[in-house]
Amino acid sequence: MLSECAQSCGLCSRFARSCADDHDSCAFWASIGECQANPNYMLNYCQLSCSVCQSGCSDSNENCGFWASIGECNANPNYMLPNCQLSCNTCDGGTGGGNNGGDNGGATILTAPAGSEVGRIQSAILEYNQRTCLRFVPRTNERDYVHIKRLTGCNSQVGVAGGMQELSLGNGCLGTGTILHELMHAVGFWHEHQRPDRDDYVTIYRENAESQHRHAFDKLSNSRTLGLSYDYGSIMHYESHAFSTNGRETIVPKRPLNGIVLGAAQDFSSLDLQKINKLYDCNK
Repeated sequence: MLSECAQSCGLCSRFARSCADDHDSCAFWASIGECQANPNYMLNYCQLSCSVCQSGCSDSNENCGFWASIGECNANPNYMLPNCQLSCNTCDGGTGGGNNGGDNGGATILTAPAGSEVGRIQSAILEYNQRTCLRFVPRTNERDYVHIKRLTGCNSQVGVAGGMQELSLGNGCLGTGTILHELMHAVGFWHEHQRPDRDDYVTIYRENAESQHRHAFDKLSNSRTLGLSYDYGSIMHYESHAFSTNGRETIVPKRPLNGIVLGAAQDFSSLDLQKINKLYDCNK
């Protein structure tokens, strides 16, 4: 898309002015696959290294305008940004079709890990961008943003904290399910087993949990339920032996699981997506 629909994707103004890299590391980033893994940044600021330079601004496919109108500039940037530049509104005179009505401008992201790790993070981010109205984009100069770093453990603040907020993906934290889980914290959700109505669905055995992690089993009155039912299959649910200090269960379900394994989710459940889309009014 980036080369064939340059006019619809709005890249033409940059291509028309010059074809250059805006960062000294562009060639290296391109060599390790960042043009594909991080297209929203690379195809705008590393055009020479990513070989997407254009002499003009146009769409190469007659469907570019329609695709842009349904959010494909954000959901499918690898094709759209080079091939639908006009429709994605990245060049002078662009139609603005790349602005999907559900875009939430406050959610931005800066990824710090390198190489294949960035690819995993970008894949998880794409799940949010394609299946909700949230849009994670590379940070430029936004005041509020999430900074993903390799720190100790897997953790994130809950909700928008303001300014730079760190999200840690340390050793063992780069599975798709874990990344989705931590990003869901960042957009405003606590653990499922911390819901105020959790006692109707699970029994918590705090005495079996490591003392330094017992706070993770607290019941929270401010945890959002959004009028939706408890979800054993949520990406935000802990496993039954989470942080166990003695091999015994820390979370025991009170109702049939119907094949669900607590804490084993590697993808959003249907209710997870409903919660995100309801919290951010995605259906408006």
